[in-house]
Amino acid sequence: MKRGGTLLVAVLLGFTAGLLLPWDPGSTPLRTLPPEPGARAQGADATPDVIPLARAPAPGAALEGRAGPAKPKVRISAGGGGVAVSNAGDLSAAIHEVQQAFRDRFADQAKQIKRLTAERDRLQATLPKPELLDALERAETEELVLLASEVRREATHRLLTPSESVVGLYPELADRTDAGIARILPGGRFEQLIEPRGGGAFWSFVKRSNDYNDEPDLDLSKGWYSTSFYGGTSGYLMDLGRRALEDIAADVSRPPADSSPAALEQWQYLWTAATRTEAGRYGLHAPAPDPPLTDRIRAVVGHTYLVRAILPGEHDVLVAFHAVEADAFGQTLAWKILKQWPKPARR
Repeated sequence: MKRGGTLLVAVLLGFTAGLLLPWDPGSTPLRTLPPEPGARAQGADATPDVIPLARAPAPGAALEGRAGPAKPKVRISAGGGGVAVSNAGDLSAAIHEVQQAFRDRFADQAKQIKRLTAERDRLQATLPKPELLDALERAETEELVLLASEVRREATHRLLTPSESVVGLYPELADRTDAGIARILPGGRFEQLIEPRGGGAFWSFVKRSNDYNDEPDLDLSKGWYSTSFYGGTSGYLMDLGRRALEDIAADVSRPPADSSPAALEQWQYLWTAATRTEAGRYGLHAPAPDPPLTDRIRAVVGHTYLVRAILPGEHDVLVAFHAVEADAFGQTLAWKILKQWPKPARR
């Protein structure tokens, strides 16, 4: 090989070694390459072909480490159907985070499964039994008509009959015509199932009936009590709070204990006689209390209420009732009439 080619190889090798190894020109020896066979000798001052080499460390000398690439770190994130791993944290922390991520994910799945199982069981409980559905499919049309009538009769009895446990709480109301225990159902739910008009959402304290056609005084709808639902009638409701029904006296001079001045004013107002306006409408037209009473109020189980229902041509009555309990189908009320006025005449 000619000297020019040898020099080029030496330069390339030196450049490569310089990239791979650290080089201190002041401390690195030069190694002379032997001349190629047949090469012409150079002068004494000629520069030999050399390759820079790293100096070997002295015996016992400490090796100085080089900074290498940073350790990959791991970041764990769960969600979207899996666990994602990216840089952040050392390996032991990464393993711990992976384990915790799976624990959290499995815990969330367990909660969801438990919730869905409870919902499935609830829905199954509302469905007819398979054997009943099979019997309906086999029944003739005439049998279905008769069965529908029987279902309405039985549903009316079950939904509107107070439980014996509640009746037993109020033995003093038994066998009285001016007091008792009643059931009332939420409006809009059972109209197609039970017999009384209105689906059991109404109650008449005078007629002792859930039928809308029987002079109703009270309605339960969407968690609210209301009165005065048809033309020409007037009604007022008052919430006495958490009081026992037996603490409400049928005497205007004996208001509930610890009543506020505003509550005393409302109590007195409900006992006033109804009068007719020039327009012919009956109502309580004495000076109204402050705050005024309305015909709609929130239904709260455990509270006792007063209702004044003025139905021209039907009756005029003041009643105290207590919301004893609520179940999946409706409420149970204990009630007693405090005063009944003469029937207001129709216009």
